[in-house]
Amino acid sequence: MMVITSVETQKKNKARKSIFIDNKYAFSIDEEDFFRLNLYVGNTLTEDKIAQINRTCNYSKAKKKAMKAILFKMRSEFEVYKKLEAYGFDEPIINEVIEHLKELEYINDDLFAEKYIKYALNHKRFGKERIIQELIKRGVKAHRIYHYIDQIEENEKTRLRPMIEKKMSTVTEMNDKQMNDKQMNRIRNYFIRRGYKLVDINDCINELIINNE
Repeated sequence: MMVITSVETQKKNKARKSIFIDNKYAFSIDEEDFFRLNLYVGNTLTEDKIAQINRTCNYSKAKKKAMKAILFKMRSEFEVYKKLEAYGFDEPIINEVIEHLKELEYINDDLFAEKYIKYALNHKRFGKERIIQELIKRGVKAHRIYHYIDQIEENEKTRLRPMIEKKMSTVTEMNDKQMNDKQMNRIRNYFIRRGYKLVDINDCINELIINNE
């Protein structure tokens, strides 16, 4: 059996304590975990108990990191996983934290997909193809993505046409002449990168050219 011989509050972080066992530094722990686990001077510990304490501390730290990651920005399950992985937490701890946060609805990929689509449409002005790519990159399952994408009733050309018109007018104003093929292709590529279909882009361009003739 090993005995806790002293406990010291850390100078750089008053919310953490250093635990000394048999007069040797053993590990550090958050103050709330220290009180919850009853780690007072004179208490005896086994190696199994110390391993359990370390796991509890790692879980607590991982949960705090995850909460900080989603506090001001909604994230997908995959994004939270990668964040915790980057901090060096092992897979069992990460999965345990994520499952707990899913139970509390702090992580919800259905809600994440729905809100991201609305944000990407209204603020980023992305087309459906770009939105799908972005959600796949964030680890959202395909069935979730298409469930919400399919609910978008608006014809993409309705949003696309005024954006292309603005882009074309900006280019012609800068050059004070009709656009050449190279400039037109740049416009096409710009909107392709933003997730719009080439057929819709060309339709809008042709309509604008005809209307301006």
